[in-house]
Amino acid sequence: MRPGDARCGSPVPRRGRGLRDIPALAGPVPMPESPFHLSICVPWRSPPMADAAATPSTSLPAAACTSLADVRREIDRLDEAIVGLLAERGHYVMAAARFKRSVEEVHAPARVEQVVAHVREVAQHRGAMPDVVEQTYRTLIAAFTVAERAEKERLG
Repeated sequence: MRPGDARCGSPVPRRGRGLRDIPALAGPVPMPESPFHLSICVPWRSPPMADAAATPSTSLPAAACTSLADVRREIDRLDEAIVGLLAERGHYVMAAARFKRSVEEVHAPARVEQVVAHVREVAQHRGAMPDVVEQTYRTLIAAFTVAERAEKERLG
């Protein structure tokens, strides 16, 4: 694929290096136009762990960690999983832009409050810190809203 080649019927220019260099993704992948742009045409496939010895597939409970290195290794493992889920969420956010009639419909304050209430409840039930989860989600939603707005503008 070259700059301007079409995927799913729409041209997506390539810039710099990035997703196309990940061997776990089959075939060429359009490069993002911005840090928030995600192609809704390319399904997310989680890449294999770079070094199975350095990143174990099983988790170590926080209480069982005996060193800062153990804690950091577990945080890194969780971060990899979180980034994969964020990528998947981003594909759905970009898909949502197709169903909105205008750019003005992208920002949906009632939906934001619905999501925040839901994740606070989930946080409470799972032993997470609801205030941290809320703050994280508000930041996450704001960034995804910027990306979705750009996608809606691109789609027209």
